Amino acid sequence: MIFTPFELKPSLLDRIIYHGAKFPTNVVKSLKHKYTENEFGEDALVNTADEQLFNELSYLTEAYVESVDTALKEYEKIGLEEMFALSYQLEFYIGAVSLIDLCRSLGLEMCRPKILPASERRMTVRGVFDPIYFNESRIWNVKHSDKKQVVTNDISFDDDGRFFILTGANNGGKTTFLRAVGLTQVMAQAGLYVPAESCELSLVDFIYTHFPKEEQTGINASRFTTEIKEFKTISDTITDRSLLLMNESIQSTTPTECVDTAEALVRIFSLIGVRGLFATHLIDLARRVDDLNTDPDIRSRFVSLIVEVDEQTGERKYKVRQGIPSTTGRSAEIFAQFGIDPEEVRRRLKSE
Repeated sequence: MIFTPFELKPSLLDRIIYHGAKFPTNVVKSLKHKYTENEFGEDALVNTADEQLFNELSYLTEAYVESVDTALKEYEKIGLEEMFALSYQLEFYIGAVSLIDLCRSLGLEMCRPKILPASERRMTVRGVFDPIYFNESRIWNVKHSDKKQVVTNDISFDDDGRFFILTGANNGGKTTFLRAVGLTQVMAQAGLYVPAESCELSLVDFIYTHFPKEEQTGINASRFTTEIKEFKTISDTITDRSLLLMNESIQSTTPTECVDTAEALVRIFSLIGVRGLFATHLIDLARRVDDLNTDPDIRSRFVSLIVEVDEQTGERKYKVRQGIPSTTGRSAEIFAQFGIDPEEVRRRLKSE
């Protein structure tokens, strides 16, 4: 009869050799349970006359096991703690390698980024994609015959443009693109491969994100007021070596005030020299980029980006390119998508 007096823990070498195989976990069981309380409902292996003996033996055995287990844990803490920590770190990088293999197996490239001097304040990425959307689409494709395509894009933060105003139709891929850029910077600075065909970038000191929360209520706590306070905090600490990602910020007041407020904010960040990407529905702001660029003191030149949409069918292309947003609205297209027809309503009301 073999006792396992403590929980089996595979060593670091075991984990490497067996590639993370699950090791059995066995703990000592009392002799009373093993021999007098058969879990399969069979007759006890000993008679009741011997039960007291096994109770005493079980007590002694468990006390011995507990003392041995305590000693082993102390030894593990002193001698093996760093080794166990290393094993968990290796698991992190094994996961990173698995992501690379998975993306490449499905036709998407991941690359080792080239790190540029921080003073260049630059990022040039080709074929970037959002790994979060990639994972969602991969799961979708398992359950659906119609595949959700992962579309890659390019972007360059340099002297020709360091602050981008991204506009386009709803569900056109603005937030996905914004997330892809941010995750590329995060993964590069974590020492990982990035979701792109090629990538050169300068490290940043901070990454600031502004994704507005639901409107709050209370004195001086409207969404607009809250956003302005948040941007005050950001503007006080952000530098010319920071990255700022804004998603649908400044949307909670009148259209004119939204545009004017957003223009004042992006001008501040441009004067500081921030690298920024602002996904927004404020197309009037995007149309002002040429005027914004006339300011001789800005350190981040503005560029207007749009997500492509088929002008005939309204189909989303999820491709991002440089350009000025169209003045054509898409309300009719949205109504048709959800089966709302104003003329049909008019005819129905007249016939009643």
